[in-house]
Amino acid sequence: MNFIVTCFAALPDHLHGQPVAFPRAVIIGRLEVEADEMWNCVKQKANKQWLWSAMDKQTRQIMAFHVGDWSHESAKQLWGNLPAVYRAQATFYTD
Repeated sequence: MNFIVTCFAALPDHLHGQPVAFPRAVIIGRLEVEADEMWNCVKQKANKQWLWSAMDKQTRQIMAFHVGDWSHESAKQLWGNLPAVYRAQATFYTD
């Protein structure tokens, strides 16, 4: 599972998601994020791994993800992986 995390970390910064620039006709623009988690078993049913993801609601671009367990610490890791502008300004939705 660390393979995906390593590949993502190795990407150049200019490939990471940026907030969408809204046209001037829009008076109020807002950032919206959909957060979700899903699990899968790795080799054994007892070895559940959770994929936490945060996606920009308008562009459907993945803004952050975390692979771990289903704990408060994993949720905090996802939060820490989000770009600062999303942590500060976005409205979040969960399933």
